[in-house]
Amino acid sequence: MIGCFCFVIMSLSENPLLRDLYEKNIKPLVESFGYRCERVDEQEFNGSIRDRILKNIREACFIIADVTEARPNCYYELGVAHALGIEVIHLAHSAQDIHFDVKDFNFIIYGNGTELEQKLHRRIRATIAGEDGT
Repeated sequence: MIGCFCFVIMSLSENPLLRDLYEKNIKPLVESFGYRCERVDEQEFNGSIRDRILKNIREACFIIADVTEARPNCYYELGVAHALGIEVIHLAHSAQDIHFDVKDFNFIIYGNGTELEQKLHRRIRATIAGEDGT
């Protein structure tokens, strides 16, 4: 898994739920599979944030996209990932945050960090198995 990368698309707001979910559940879980896991706000770089996000999407082995808060930038990034054919694990705290044009994707809807971690563990395992062709 050396060099494999999971890029996380999600609101970077100060919402404590999202911050905790990322720091306590998503990131440690992805790393337990041997993947590097980052959001763009964790990276040091010069230049355009848009260019950096696009680079991260292109280089990711898979993406976790949480559309909680239904932020337009998250939907933009999700659309780019879809257009490039990158494997995406879709998340939302509430089905109300899921817009019409992506409702047909198999979203993990979660109520809390424990529930998210259990569901996400199974989905990452299935995603990795799909990547390996097994």
